Amino acid sequence: MKILLILLMLYPTISFGKTYKSDGSIISNSGEIIKESRSVRYQKAQKAFQNGEEITDWPTVKANKNGKSYGQKNYFGHEILEVGAPLLSLEQLRIKDGNIMEAVAKNHGFENEKILNIAIISMSNETFQIDNNISEKQIQEMSDVLKDVGPLLSDVAGKLINDNDIKIDGISAGASLNEIAKSIGADVSLVTSRAIAETMAPDGSATPAMDTDTGAAPRY
Repeated sequence: MKILLILLMLYPTISFGKTYKSDGSIISNSGEIIKESRSVRYQKAQKAFQNGEEITDWPTVKANKNGKSYGQKNYFGHEILEVGAPLLSLEQLRIKDGNIMEAVAKNHGFENEKILNIAIISMSNETFQIDNNISEKQIQEMSDVLKDVGPLLSDVAGKLINDNDIKIDGISAGASLNEIAKSIGADVSLVTSRAIAETMAPDGSATPAMDTDTGAAPRY
């Protein structure tokens, strides 16, 4: 018994033929994936939500009998996301240079924080959308961007066009995102790229964010 306890203390991630990895996956000693990584499970949940399918392997935003939304311990997003949307995990974050959201993005299979922001806005609840003056059309456009990019966004970086190539009428090529946000009357915190600004432009006067030849989404 003492020997077993010592082994468990020395090798806490190995127990009864299973290896528990920091990415949230569980692997058997034979190499079989018992539980997929956190990023893979989240991306599947996010795709299921977009398609109106039931999410079975990831915590989601729920509502009590009074209609007030709530989440789950070690997860966040219930105050912003629509009921039924997958929550965001705080587990095993590897924070670099104090950037928590960038760590959250990587933890969920996104290439970077800016694409994570698009996902959050696309699944946001009505209150958040009204408070930030986001239209239904803009929500749909952001959802389309995610669908076109594919399941694991970090795997397709080489196929995307440069965000700096997107031109918006009346805005100089060298304008900062803050300047662009003010020019189009959008919330500064939401304009995380020129592609997002293009979807928020009141008259839609901008070159397409999508590559019309390949259908690829822009690099953010």
